[in-house]
Formats: sequence, structure tokens, C-alpha cells
Amino acid sequence: MKNKKGFTLIEILTVTALLSVIIILIVPNIFKYSVSFKEKLYEEKIEEILSSAYKYGTDNIDTLTSTCSYIKVEDLIKKEYLKEDKNKSIINPINNESMNDLEICIYYSDGVKTKVK
Repeated sequence: MKNKKGFTLIEILTVTALLSVIIILIVPNIFKYSVSFKEKLYEEKIEEILSSAYKYGTDNIDTLTSTCSYIKVEDLIKKEYLKEDKNKSIINPINNESMNDLEICIYYSDGVKTKVK
């Protein structure tokens, strides 16, 4: 009997079909986890911005009122309350756009409070 080398057409088609099924099952999950990860990073960025605004508010408490005093993310970077990601900017991980124009409302009402506008 001759030694057979290589694969048969049936073996190649079977492996191809199995790989296709695996890819069809895995790729949507990878995309879903990627979106979820970006949303979590975005929430962490917002928390970091609010925390920095709170620090700014406690350092400048005499300028706060019971209504909003707005400060931009860009100003928090300039005053070194917030560290920029790249190019003196905070980048939104969801859409890769700058968040420097985002305004934060800082006010005093039984303690310093912040919220994103």
C-alpha cells in the first residue's frame, strides 16, 4: 500500500466548516465586549473629571454659590487638577473625540457638589 500524504477534500471542508462556525459564534461576542469595555472606560473618565472638579471646588470654595459655577475640562487641565491623555486633551474612549469642551457644574449646598452638563 502506498503512504498517503496530505488531506482529503472532505477533511478540508470539515475543518473549514468548523472554523466558520467558531468564527460566527465568537466575533459578535468580541464586538459586544469591546463596546462594553469602552463604555466602562467612558464612565471612569467621567468619574475622574468629576473628582477633579470636586477638588477644584474645595480649593476654591469661597467662589462657589448655591447655583452652578461652570468649569470646562480644558480649564481643569490648565490648572493641573486633571492630567490630559494626549495633545492636552481628554479623549472620549467611545468616539475618540476630545472632551475638553465638557462643562462641569460646581456648587455649594451643604458641601461641594458637582455634575456634568
